[in-house]
Amino acid sequence: MKSQKIVITRPEEQGRAFVERLEGCNSSEFLLEPLLDIQFLSVSLPDSNSYDGVILTSIHSVDIFHSADPSWLEMSFYCVGESVAAALRDRGAKNISLIAPMANELVQKIREECGCENAHLLYLRGKDIAFDVKDALKDTKIKIDELVCYEAITETKFSDTFIQALNNHEIAAITFFSKRTALAFLECVRASNVENNLKGIKALCISDGVLECLHSVFGQNIVVSDTPDADGMSRITRFLSE
Repeated sequence: MKSQKIVITRPEEQGRAFVERLEGCNSSEFLLEPLLDIQFLSVSLPDSNSYDGVILTSIHSVDIFHSADPSWLEMSFYCVGESVAAALRDRGAKNISLIAPMANELVQKIREECGCENAHLLYLRGKDIAFDVKDALKDTKIKIDELVCYEAITETKFSDTFIQALNNHEIAAITFFSKRTALAFLECVRASNVENNLKGIKALCISDGVLECLHSVFGQNIVVSDTPDADGMSRITRFLSE
């Protein structure tokens, strides 16, 4: 196991940041194989005076605050994941009102806090989403405007570096942080015809929802994070690399 690598399939910037947070692990133990390419769209934030708060379900949405009017950083933020909240704080956000590990749990918290009010929230999202926050809150008094600020483009084939590592039996495990990444991986497996080369490799999944996509390839050789977030994935990745 020591001589083998763990493949990180997150978008490149996130993948590098994930490896850096794995204290005590040698970076040579990891292979970055981004299966999603994040492309930021040329959009601008509306007038902050029109809103009571902002919903973010991905760290990619935080980028829009890079040159935003400082008044936006005074807003109430409703976030999925501690990493999103931390990125907002780094940008200068002062009021992280709610944090939940999953989008459906965040919706429930928003219902409890704002469901009976005529709140006006801005939902920053990607072009493709796994869970529609606006639709999930449509039966409340909350008004939600959406702003699509990035697009995640899926890779259609594996890199030559990954294929070589696979052929040389140098891979111990592959991480999966989202269902979309898992589906992109399966498409690349079919395109490259490498399913037989995956035998014995572990799939490290962030949640049961991601696990369900991968049974056909990895069978029972799947480990699920104890919490559906980067911290949980760090724990199982660190354990496997020891």
